[in-house]
Amino acid sequence: MADWKQETRSPRISRFGVRVPPKAILLSPRRPEQSHDSKGGEQEKGKTAVREQEKRINIGDRVRLFGHENKQILLVDVSKCTAREVEEIIRRVPDFVTAQPRSSVLILTDFAGASFDQDALRAIKEAAVFDKPFVKKSALIGTESLPREFHEQMKSFSRRELPIFSSREEALRWLVEE
Repeated sequence: MADWKQETRSPRISRFGVRVPPKAILLSPRRPEQSHDSKGGEQEKGKTAVREQEKRINIGDRVRLFGHENKQILLVDVSKCTAREVEEIIRRVPDFVTAQPRSSVLILTDFAGASFDQDALRAIKEAAVFDKPFVKKSALIGTESLPREFHEQMKSFSRRELPIFSSREEALRWLVEE
């Protein structure tokens, strides 16, 4: 059986004044139970649960800080993600951004091959507004699958400059220039 731990921090208040309870964290992976079939061989129970856990995205791989030319860049990688995964990843971004000093965060967001639905698009807009005080610059790449009108809405809704770049190198160059 998996060990669960409730986050110790107190519930936070969302940007809309709604209390957001702490999330439960899985401490150890669930191990499938073993049983014997009629031929004396072992068969795994809970195989589906293990597969589901393996398929879950690893937020640490998708949202992370890395160094580039002596600057810290927050990479938000939603490339090749489903709409549900995009929403889940984007909703975790404020946890990373708000841990940094105000007006200091450089964000590179990669949308290449991602899928979007209304919930994912809403999460992106909300995160863009919520993160604004902490963000110095943001750059977007891989926006071919992002609806153009949504990009314009996102810019006006968040009142942030959100330039689109054709390559990661070009975006990184722009982010680190003073």
